[in-house]
Order: sequence, then structure tokens, then C-alpha cells
Amino acid sequence: MAQDISQLAQKFQDRYGKLERQIKDMTMVQEITLVSKDGNIISDATYCYKGDKFRLDTKVNASQEKGMKMETTILFDGTDMWMIAPFMGKKKLSEKDQAKYQKDRSWKWWADLVKNGKITGTEKIGDRNCYIIEYVSGQKEDQVPFDRIWIDADNLVQVKAEMTVEKKKKAFALYSDFRKVIGNWVMPFKTELFYEKDKQPISTIIVKSVDINKGVDDALFVIGKSEKKAGFKDMFKGMVPGGE
Repeated sequence: MAQDISQLAQKFQDRYGKLERQIKDMTMVQEITLVSKDGNIISDATYCYKGDKFRLDTKVNASQEKGMKMETTILFDGTDMWMIAPFMGKKKLSEKDQAKYQKDRSWKWWADLVKNGKITGTEKIGDRNCYIIEYVSGQKEDQVPFDRIWIDADNLVQVKAEMTVEKKKKAFALYSDFRKVIGNWVMPFKTELFYEKDKQPISTIIVKSVDINKGVDDALFVIGKSEKKAGFKDMFKGMVPGGE
């Protein structure tokens, strides 16, 4: 097993270096279930990646009533990050706000290993021998994706992660339903998030599809060209007369 983070980073490079060059664009669709005492909230999320550019479209079922959905877009055009939402229109995000989406901006989740991670031990989870990686912020403005992450030593997939969520609460994620996406890249199609203190569930994320090199349109990453300004009628589409 690798003894330090640079050796582990080399293992990732050996396994995925060629793959990183082959993947020109990617579209991933997820279904996210947020657990709530008032009833679970289900949202659909579509991630689009092309080079350094990134787009996330989220449609949240804002009500038990059929058809009521809140739509939000996060768009990184290679230089700036924007949020587009109903009633708000478009808003350029500050560096602090951008940090909230840092771990979503790239499908190469292992990219921060050398910059912010260090191996602190090993642990067996189920039948998997795992490295334990601790993330440390190098500077105040850095926002690391996890506090700690457990990585399978054999096939280099995420198995478990610990992170800090809203109101500085500690949480952990469990990854499962591992499937081959392309080449030797295996990723979890199910992620379950729990509060650390009482093990209460927070959310479940299911990957519905992953499409590679299908020719993602450049216009998706150009602010003002790829979306219309959503309004009251769009939010309640399917519920009000004249909706679809």
C-alpha cells in the first residue's frame, strides 16, 4: 500500500491519467432525496462537464402538489460562476459562495488529494482495505471537500467520507452500488448521508445515468444564452391553467 499521499496520487495517475485525457465532456443525472420530518423532498440534478467548465441544473419538488418545481442553475464558464434562479434572474457568485460548489465543479474528485490531503492510517470497511485520507485547508479561503475520506486501496473508489455540513454539524457519507462507467473507472451510484451524532439520515443520492463524450453544447456554459428567465408561471407549470 502507498505510504504517503504522493505515492497514492501516482496510483491515481497510473489508473486514470489516460482516462482523464479521453473524457472531453460528461453529463450525469442524479435523483436526490432530502429527508425531512415534514415529508421527503425529491430533486433532480443534471451535471454537465466540458473541460474546466461546469453546469448544474437542479429541479426541486417544492411541494407535495404535482408539478410544483423550483429550478436553479449553477454555471461556471471557465472564469466566473453564476447562479440563475426564479425571480432572482442571474447573479455572479463571490469566491466564498463558489466554494460551496467546489467539490461539484470537477468529476475528478481525487484532484485535491496532493494539495490538501494526507494519509493518516488504514482501516478495513466490510471486505475493503482502505486508506484514510485527512483533508487540511492550506489557506483560509480554501474549502476542502471532506474532513476525511476512506479510499479502497485496490480499485481507488470512495467508500466512506466525513464532512461538516450546515451549522457546523458533523456528518458522514457511505458509498455503494459501484458500477463501471468507462474503461477502468468505477464509481458509486448510491450515496447515503447521515448525521454523525445520532446516525439520522440526511439524504440519499442515486445516479440515474452517466453519458461520456456525447458532445455537450458549448452554449450551455455561456451565461444568457443557455437559459430563459424563469418566472411564476414556470415554477407552477403543470398546476395552473395554461401550464404544460
